[in-house]
Amino acid sequence: MESQEKQRPGFVTFWLWLGIIMSVISIPFSVMEFQNFTNLGDLGMQLIVAGVDISPFSDAIAPHVLILQAVAVISSICIIVFNAMILQWRKSGFWGILVMTVLVGMINVIMMRLIQKDYALIGLRFNWEPLLQFVVSPLSIVVLWAILHIKKNGVNCWRQLE
Repeated sequence: MESQEKQRPGFVTFWLWLGIIMSVISIPFSVMEFQNFTNLGDLGMQLIVAGVDISPFSDAIAPHVLILQAVAVISSICIIVFNAMILQWRKSGFWGILVMTVLVGMINVIMMRLIQKDYALIGLRFNWEPLLQFVVSPLSIVVLWAILHIKKNGVNCWRQLE
């Protein structure tokens, strides 16, 4: 099929562009979010006042936070590229999103476990909210797959992807 014949429903185009825009917006926010792991705020001040040395914690967690920041930025850039590929009728964009989601999910779980150990060194409980992404990301793949099956003129986008 030539690209002049190919058509996609407006909602599919909207969804792909929304993914691109949200990924661009998420880059600075994901970097700031992971900084919160090293910023203990009031609790850190209380620990310092109480005479608890938190410098080993900061030194131990810093490389893990840096890796999480890099993964977040790289994955956002990949989402932008892969969504653009789907907009250009390339099925490899969908498979790229799938593979990247699995890899990022595994890296996040490994890094969060390491950070949890570092938190335990100074007696803190770790907040597992960031691992919600591990559950939501596979659901987003299913949603994208379903959206690509929306039909226009009796033909869905999935069949038109090369």
